[in-house]
Amino acid sequence: VEASERVVFSLKHRYAGRLDLLTDVALVDLKTRRADLGMYTSDQAQLDGYAIAAEEMGLIGPEPIDRVVLLAHDDGSWSEEKCWVPPGIFVKIVELYYAFRKTRVK
Repeated sequence: VEASERVVFSLKHRYAGRLDLLTDVALVDLKTRRADLGMYTSDQAQLDGYAIAAEEMGLIGPEPIDRVVLLAHDDGSWSEEKCWVPPGIFVKIVELYYAFRKTRVK
């Protein structure tokens, strides 16, 4: 374990978050949900954002790192799912957000 409950931020893209776990091979986010619910696309985008910020902060290198969601279910079971969204998707979401903010009518 390299870091646990670490605040990461991107000055370049203007966001911050707290990643649950950083190991030498993966960024891990822990989610608690009902047993019939799996990983959401937003979970994957969130982990991508953490990866981008962690790289910007020098916590990880530029080489790809696994992004994993651990799901702890209310029935006591758990599952692990790797993210499949393309690296860098979070940056596109942030760019769209700020573009929208600048163009909306007041």
